[in-house]
Amino acid sequence: MVPVRRSVSRETAPDRSVPNARAGLEAGALPSGVERLSERLLSLLTQWREHAEGNTLRRRLSLLLETLAPLLRVCAGTPLDAEQLGRLLPALSAVLAERRDAGEAINPWTVSGARRREVRNAAILVALWSSAEVGDAGPEFLGGFLDRCQGRLGLGLPDRNELALGYRMRVENCPGVDGSDRVDLIVETARHLIGIEIKIDAKEGKEQLRRYVEAIDRCAQQLGKDPRVILLAPFPPSRDDVIPAGWSMVRSAAAAALPKRRSEYGFAHHLIAHFAHHVRSF
Repeated sequence: MVPVRRSVSRETAPDRSVPNARAGLEAGALPSGVERLSERLLSLLTQWREHAEGNTLRRRLSLLLETLAPLLRVCAGTPLDAEQLGRLLPALSAVLAERRDAGEAINPWTVSGARRREVRNAAILVALWSSAEVGDAGPEFLGGFLDRCQGRLGLGLPDRNELALGYRMRVENCPGVDGSDRVDLIVETARHLIGIEIKIDAKEGKEQLRRYVEAIDRCAQQLGKDPRVILLAPFPPSRDDVIPAGWSMVRSAAAAALPKRRSEYGFAHHLIAHFAHHVRSF
């Protein structure tokens, strides 16, 4: 025989518990501090139940917060010392003035209109990864990013020695013979052809990665190089033969490419640091 489960109404069960709990309080079973808190909570639960019907969740939550507010402890802050504050403000103003004079107070990638546009940010990456445009910081930044992609699928990627032999990069390149399947970023080294598809807000298109993998494979075969495809996105790729990479890897690679001391930054280092800050929410 299948046992019959008896249902309990949501409205009747709390009605029995409230008087029982209040009876325990009246009997003096609890310390005074706990008693006051329990009284408030019982009152709150009663009001919550009475106002549940016909009231929005926002109103009920507002009631909860209004009731709990007097029970929360607020630590008094330490008052500011006027004399210390008077010494701090001029020093702080001097530091801010130095930053403004050095151009550090403005992020060029924020004001450039790159925003969260994939092609524009791909073009910025090409510039910041290029030794011709930012000097030694470029291959250091690119090498750090590829290092972080290494081993994700057991597929080899160019190391610093290979990058030292030279490399080329292109934005929105079409590796296909028919000019279709435009990949956001291509990195071509002495032994590898790497397609990097960039996603920020857009989703992966239907069969998009399959077409890119096939196009990179064909082009790499013609060049006699090893093909690789990386998806730089806030989500993993749908294919097992595509190397996953997140924007946090770009930020950490950028940080690793910078000198330890900010006083040693050159102009290129400031650009890389600003870009790492620019993509922090990608």
